[in-house]
Amino acid sequence: MEDYDTEELRELAADSEKVSSLEERVKGWIKKLDEILKESEQIRRENDSSGPQDELEYWKKRAARFSQIVDQVKSSEVQNTILCLKMAYSKILKEWKETDKKITYCNNEAKDNAKFIQALESKCHSLYLDDPVNMKKSLLGLLQTVRLIHSVSQFYNTSERTSALMVKITNQMIETCKEYITCRGHDSIWSQDRESVKEKLDHCIALNRVYRRTYSVVKSQPFVPGQEPFNFSENYVFGKFDAFCRRLSKIISTFELIDDYSGLFKKRMEGLLLGDDLEEAIQRFEEIKLTVVNKPYDYLDQRNSEFDNDFKSFLALMEELKETIAETIEKTFDCVWETAQGIQFLTKFEKSNSISKISEKIPLARMDIKYDRILKHCDREVDRIIKMFKKQKDDPPIPQMFPPISGIVINNR
Repeated sequence: MEDYDTEELRELAADSEKVSSLEERVKGWIKKLDEILKESEQIRRENDSSGPQDELEYWKKRAARFSQIVDQVKSSEVQNTILCLKMAYSKILKEWKETDKKITYCNNEAKDNAKFIQALESKCHSLYLDDPVNMKKSLLGLLQTVRLIHSVSQFYNTSERTSALMVKITNQMIETCKEYITCRGHDSIWSQDRESVKEKLDHCIALNRVYRRTYSVVKSQPFVPGQEPFNFSENYVFGKFDAFCRRLSKIISTFELIDDYSGLFKKRMEGLLLGDDLEEAIQRFEEIKLTVVNKPYDYLDQRNSEFDNDFKSFLALMEELKETIAETIEKTFDCVWETAQGIQFLTKFEKSNSISKISEKIPLARMDIKYDRILKHCDREVDRIIKMFKKQKDDPPIPQMFPPISGIVINNR
């Protein structure tokens, strides 16, 4: 039918059998197009790490697919078939028009969305290429572009689609943070220098804070009257990044607790834990470390509950260890506070408190009680010396080989 002219189509429209044949053909086209439309309307299957580049590729492929369909619909064969059925006043045309309208809408939507997401592509390069420190510089321009798309796009201006794009931006930021922390998958958090890893974790947490602040800034900027405000569920957009940062904070807490106790044991608890007690505490500490260190799972996967369980167990075991150490120290030094050496040991306790932070790690008894016991001991010593002085002041004992006057002076001193 590609080469039929108007007269030939009129003759064809007058033949009921041929019209029926054409109607069956159009029904087949409608069925096929409906299948394509239903497939396109299905919920997209995406993994949790899909980024904005995936969004662009999706709309590019969708635009290319519907563009091909539209070209086929506009072909001479299809157009002549539809024209012939119009001449025959076929009832199938109503259904065809509805399907054609849907195809045209999907094509325009895909092309328009691909065009606007394409404009976002250059702003997204930082998400893929920069580390979290440098990424912060590009966030304002990126979110302003997203807001522009939300305000101007004919099809992408719904909260659902724009917030989904924001989630993909969040996903990519998390993936880049993971690559940054693990040196693109070459190292684990345990195989790298501890201070270097902690610094990286802090950078990632700082990125989330800047991301939230930048969103608030862009959201508060004036927008075109009549346009839907740039405002989405913050839990939906930032929830995953917040969960990721909570995981990083737990890892930092684990590092700090291990490093603090390692430092205390390296200094042999400032001499407050001795002999077998010290060795047993060190051995127990090493056993507890194994509950959380160098496990086979992904520590940076915030959805992995294994680390959360191990972290909880690690904290509970460390709590037991520090209580055991505290009890041992208290028993060991319980009798020293009422002796002449009490002040010396008190100084050691205070030195531990200020330098090694032992008071934060080991729940020692209240220091004011120890002060009180030492002061009471000093009071007793002062009373004893005063009584002795009063008793001996009139007839002081004179050391051997000393003359009386010199002996009295020496005794008073």
